[in-house]
Amino acid sequence: MIAFVQGYDGRMPSHYSTLNFHIIFSTKHRQPWIADDWRDSLHGFIGGIMRAERGVLRAAGSIEDHIHLLIGIHPSKSISDYVRDIKANSSRWVHETNPGCGEFAWQTGYAAFSVSLSALGEVRDYLAKQREHHRNMTFIEELKMFLDRHGVEYDPKYLEEGAWRRAAADCEARRAGAVGTSTRNAMVRQGLIRIPFTFCAKLQLKCAVAAA
Repeated sequence: MIAFVQGYDGRMPSHYSTLNFHIIFSTKHRQPWIADDWRDSLHGFIGGIMRAERGVLRAAGSIEDHIHLLIGIHPSKSISDYVRDIKANSSRWVHETNPGCGEFAWQTGYAAFSVSLSALGEVRDYLAKQREHHRNMTFIEELKMFLDRHGVEYDPKYLEEGAWRRAAADCEARRAGAVGTSTRNAMVRQGLIRIPFTFCAKLQLKCAVAAA
């Protein structure tokens, strides 16, 4: 356990906290980028990012298209800031150390679930068995499982496999300016694309399931 202390004046610390989160996010468009030969190095690099930001990586688990992180964060920095720094720096590391991964990127969204001290061991065990879990379960099925377990409301239609990919394509088209407003609205009405969305819940839970 890490207990962060703020406001220590030499007599009595004014603040204690231990903040642990289970973070989940995928590669861009859920492409199978994460390779066995550099998976462990990626996890280690993310651990270094966390240490540099006064946090700790307690465990990591990944397969080709997504990653799970169990992290302890410092109270001076938000969970969204940690995820931003992890994604930006790890993406740069992948590009610099793996020449064939020049187009590697993470999705823009993530899921973050608070973890009690008593549940740390259970989450570590789960992350260590990612390959085993995904023999019979897709990433979307896994994400739904965690959303349900933590009481996060969501519209199931936006978690369909096809919806994810259509939303991702829509993000790319809008960024490139390839789809005008009228055309895009028509495509939405026809069900060809869906607008990406973000879940917001307590403890700064943010879960954007449309890849971008």
